[in-house]
Amino acid sequence: MSFIELHTRSAFSFLSSGSLPEDIAVRSAELDMPAVGMMDRDTVSGAVRLHFEAKEQGVRAMIGSEITLADGSLLPLMPLNLTGYQNLCRLITTVKLRHKKGEHFATRRDIEEHSAGLLCFTGGADGFLHHHIKRHRGQEALAWLKYVFEGRLYVELQRHNLPHEEAVNQTLLALAHKFRLPYFASNGPYYAAQRDRELFDVFTCIKNHCTIENAGRLISENSERYLRSAAQMAYQFDDYPQAVAATVEIADRVKFSMDELGYTFPDYPVPPGETSAKPAGTSIAIAAPSSGRGPALAATAVNESTWPT
Repeated sequence: MSFIELHTRSAFSFLSSGSLPEDIAVRSAELDMPAVGMMDRDTVSGAVRLHFEAKEQGVRAMIGSEITLADGSLLPLMPLNLTGYQNLCRLITTVKLRHKKGEHFATRRDIEEHSAGLLCFTGGADGFLHHHIKRHRGQEALAWLKYVFEGRLYVELQRHNLPHEEAVNQTLLALAHKFRLPYFASNGPYYAAQRDRELFDVFTCIKNHCTIENAGRLISENSERYLRSAAQMAYQFDDYPQAVAATVEIADRVKFSMDELGYTFPDYPVPPGETSAKPAGTSIAIAAPSSGRGPALAATAVNESTWPT
């Protein structure tokens, strides 16, 4: 059975991951994964690094972001196309410009206004839907998500061999059936390989200003938050094989690639008969202050018509 991890996190989620984007790309290739999705917190800063390393490894990179909401929960969003990527970038920029550094969050209205072209996942334990399920408001939360992301919403199931997870997963499945929503399996990796768990715990301690010795429940309960192979995920979800298979179908919907991006020079107004690339007769004034040892260098006009072509 094929499997594609849609929801990883890199070190660009500051102190919330133990692996670089390049590590994720390399490990995905080692697992013969044809594509991988990376969704860092409130940023796409690691997207280029994942994109280029993934191309080197023969893996397709899918870029997204976990958006922090007013209640502190996260909403994972992934662009389907260039419009979706533009909306995701506008959303992140809008939210960060409005708040002090480290205090930003998106409102529901922000999400609604920038939702076009974006897939939405319900996320893991720190996700928006989980947050509301704990407060017995799961139906209301999922109804809003379905309204905003009609036909682009997926319920995410995760299993890390923790006893409390299964009750939540059964609630998620019940809600998915009630709202007739598709669901998929993810391991929600915080690090590429299992051995990286120790580094992730160190970052957790730095973030919480404590030591490993007194971190208690702040650090990971186990070492299961790594990139799993298709065989491992099939075993983990042997009772829901369709959740594993769905990852390939979802990945097939994602058409956006960083290759679509390029710089377009602004279209400045120019006199009739001229172009913004090379307006005729443009002059540039060059001046230098006096050195104190002689008269100042006079301003010099450079006419573009004399430039070599």
